Amino acid sequence: NGLRGLRGTLPGALFVWQNRRLASLDGLEGLTGIAGKRTWAQSLTIYNNDALTSLTGLRGLRGAILGNLYIISNPELASLAGLEGLDGAESLTIRHMPKLCLSADDRARLASGIAISGGGSVNLHRKFGFGNKGPIGTFDGRD
Repeated sequence: NGLRGLRGTLPGALFVWQNRRLASLDGLEGLTGIAGKRTWAQSLTIYNNDALTSLTGLRGLRGAILGNLYIISNPELASLAGLEGLDGAESLTIRHMPKLCLSADDRARLASGIAISGGGSVNLHRKFGFGNKGPIGTFDGRD
């Protein structure tokens, strides 16, 4: 796997974007941080990966990321395991994830265990398998 050589902190942002056959992020275990962000303040975006079932390749990430964390439209992803080392972001958005099932402890960790800076928010949408109407909750970073 060509990603295994990546080590340490990325100076820019990480986008895992529209990889139809990508099942895991194995090979990224050597990454320990993400120090940059893109135009819309994204530091880590995991978007529209049809076969993605695991984020455990990101388990080496530690601390806060400078920008936003987006996990959107990954229909086979059932868990956020691998992101436990992250403890801060400007905002966090998770949506359109029909197989993602978060326990009460997971939701509490997302709401209180990740520091949201810059007046950002945590948006957890009901596409987690809790029904399809509106957000589960929005947690303002200023609270």
